[in-house]
Amino acid sequence: MQATSPTVTEWAAISDPFIVYVTTTGNDITGNGSSNAPYRTLKQALVITNAIASVSTPVKISVGPGIFIEDTSSGPLTVNPINSGGLINIVGTSSRTTMFMSLTPTQTFLYLPTTTRLEEFTIMGITGAPAIGGDGAYNGSAFINVVAWQCQQGFNLSGGVNTTYFLDGISCCACGVGATLNNAQALMYNCSFDGTLPGADIPANTGVVVTGASSRVVSESCAYLYCDLCFEVSQQGNTTFIGGSFLNSVTAVQAMSQATCIVNGATFYANSGTNMIAQDLGHLFINWL
Repeated sequence: MQATSPTVTEWAAISDPFIVYVTTTGNDITGNGSSNAPYRTLKQALVITNAIASVSTPVKISVGPGIFIEDTSSGPLTVNPINSGGLINIVGTSSRTTMFMSLTPTQTFLYLPTTTRLEEFTIMGITGAPAIGGDGAYNGSAFINVVAWQCQQGFNLSGGVNTTYFLDGISCCACGVGATLNNAQALMYNCSFDGTLPGADIPANTGVVVTGASSRVVSESCAYLYCDLCFEVSQQGNTTFIGGSFLNSVTAVQAMSQATCIVNGATFYANSGTNMIAQDLGHLFINWL
């Protein structure tokens, strides 16, 4: 099953035709993606699933525990089904046990130009590019318990007014910027953005950057801690905070360049600088619940 377009017969050989398995003991040459003969890399699993996923055949890539070192020297791993509307879910065992690294850490690790669902894994050490990039009109990708650890950017997501991303329980730790949302809508729930490694306790880096007039972001019950700047909104972007906390950082929220922030009941504690800044025609509306 090494062809880029598997035949019906080849696909039927997989024990569960809707799940492709990847494990540390798998083999990209002799495996066929079944639970009994898994692949070794996510890259190979995507070759197969991009060719088969469709509206009527959504496909799950199940990645086992362990560290998976992927080859992105020729470009990021890309989720891009050849069949319009095809959906691929990439699911690890847990964010603590399924971990990805790259042989080329200056390259974006995973690129999503279409709706994808990612769950329960960690991407580590992408030092020269975003760990995950997403764009494209009508992209509705979801990220659930996905961790970016010591990356230049954790998530770099864009797309326009018809694009809405769902971030649930994601975590960015010691990333230059945890998440950038450029002209995109996003719902963020129970996420955490830690500017430093655990135990460092010295504010650094930026949690989230929202930019562009098409941006509409809701941050609910999210935690921002040990950041130089927790949250920046600019270029007419719009963000609403529902609860959440800004802790042990320098600046919590900055609205600039005609951006708007609405803060409902957030907690600010032990920040050494200014909790909230509005400048260059930025707007802040605060409701202490």
